Amino acid sequence: MWLSRSRFTDVESLAEATLTLGPDANAFYDLGWAQSATGRPRHALESYEQALRLYRETSDRAGEAATLNNIGTVHNSLGDRHQALTHYRQALIIVREIGDRAAEATTLNNIGHAYHKLGNPRQALIHYDQVLPIRREVGDRGSEAVAESNMAVLLLRMSRVEDAIESQRRAVALAEETSHPALDKVRAFLTQLEQLRKG
Repeated sequence: MWLSRSRFTDVESLAEATLTLGPDANAFYDLGWAQSATGRPRHALESYEQALRLYRETSDRAGEAATLNNIGTVHNSLGDRHQALTHYRQALIIVREIGDRAAEATTLNNIGHAYHKLGNPRQALIHYDQVLPIRREVGDRGSEAVAESNMAVLLLRMSRVEDAIESQRRAVALAEETSHPALDKVRAFLTQLEQLRKG
């Protein structure tokens, strides 16, 4: 509950107190998340690796996939895109095996983002294209807005301005529908795109 409220110091204290009672995958996972959020990626990786080992020992596939995703995200933040992709791909196999469509969309988005950062827009587009129908299928309209906006950024990078505008217009409509907290940013980017088209 504290993670969703960004109370990372409280999360870290509780996780560490829990771990004094013995190894606990969820406590290591939460600890890693708190450490990552407070700018300690190396510590986060150590905690996530402990969580990963324990999730694997108990055959908790969902926990394993979530941890692999988070390890990938830490590597991505450190600029190690290839390590990030390795972990994201492992997570993707698991979420598809267990049929977690929402987690599949998140993982595909993470892969697309890593390829985008690697300067490989074609691979990024392939993965972003797979995200949108899943977001629609699971009814996550807010995340669909984010996916459309991510797509627009990528399309702009590929000099496909008209396609980027169309994607961003869909993002604005979805953000308005869901009162998304990033609505102002989404609208501002659409304005930038339309001004760019005018030259």
